Amino acid sequence: MNTTFSAKNYTLTPSEHKILNKKVNLISKLLRKSKGNPILKIEIEELAKVDDLGNKYRCEANLSIYDKSIYVNKLDNKLRNAIDECFIDLRTQIIKGTKKFKSTIIKNAVKNKYSFLNRLLGRKTKKQDIYENLE
Repeated sequence: MNTTFSAKNYTLTPSEHKILNKKVNLISKLLRKSKGNPILKIEIEELAKVDDLGNKYRCEANLSIYDKSIYVNKLDNKLRNAIDECFIDLRTQIIKGTKKFKSTIIKNAVKNKYSFLNRLLGRKTKKQDIYENLE
């Protein structure tokens, strides 16, 4: 997985680099079986103007996988909280996508599992006529 870190109006300390690398490793473990080579771009910025809610830091993550891209943007008054929220949201988006894909495969597999048995025994599926139940 290719990762790029960029910081605007802020310099990352070595401890912050360690935290980011740990978070990236967790994301890469989730994407181990994905097609292609995922690209993760992380941008950290210290805002010039503090907004009404007191948010001072912005963490933005853009993950592009084989056929889709996920964008997450989080604001917070502490840098660590912004990074944590950003990666939690990114992780949930990845898990949602993989679970959705796996559940469709399982549904189709169950349907197809007994279809050969129905063909072997000569069973036919009942197709209802739409006008059959009308009185």
